[in-house]
Amino acid sequence: MKKSAITMLFLFVAFIAFAATTGEETFYKKCTSCHGSSLSLKKQKSMKQWSATVKRMKKHGLSISSSESQSVAEFLSGGK
Repeated sequence: MKKSAITMLFLFVAFIAFAATTGEETFYKKCTSCHGSSLSLKKQKSMKQWSATVKRMKKHGLSISSSESQSVAEFLSGGK
């Protein structure tokens, strides 16, 4: 019983830590490895436009989940 409670606590903490990744963190982790951040951060695009950009980058090998893609688009668009 004690082992299962500890295991559940560990899984809960790991889930919270994983879920707490922000669009900004994902952007710097996944997007800036191919190109710098300065150009992307200067561009003024809507969330829909950034979503299309991230989708296009997936065709070039970007490994990103749907929720990560959404959070990156929200971050880059400023929620617009």
